[in-house]
Amino acid sequence: MSEDLEFVNIFGDKVDTTKRIKPAKRESTGPEKYHKGWRVIGVSPEAIAAAKDERERAIQAAKKRNADYERGTNTRLGRAAVPPPFDESEWIKSAPLKPARSKPFEVPEAAQLCFDMAKKAGWHRVEMRVLAKGEA
Repeated sequence: MSEDLEFVNIFGDKVDTTKRIKPAKRESTGPEKYHKGWRVIGVSPEAIAAAKDERERAIQAAKKRNADYERGTNTRLGRAAVPPPFDESEWIKSAPLKPARSKPFEVPEAAQLCFDMAKKAGWHRVEMRVLAKGEA
């Protein structure tokens, strides 16, 4: 009962299922140069507070796990390394930069105003970037 299956398309023509068809590479239809506006990015005070809270939770969890291990109630996991205390300045140096606004600014003056307001609001490592390709 080892019959070979034959596949056909909607017109009844046999289809070879053993060969793979590579799709043609899509050509870019966009321009070589474009300009999409300006974006203000940086490290927000909320991100710093969230990272600080996360570090405190990690420290408390490690201390609890070590205390359980010392009491002998949780010996299968072993001891945990307690993370060092949160160092805000070191974290800011390596923190990912997030946009101050989800939509890019269309006017450079508006981006500059947002840049100034972010600085006054306590943002760190604030930058204003041009979203462009080529010499647009």
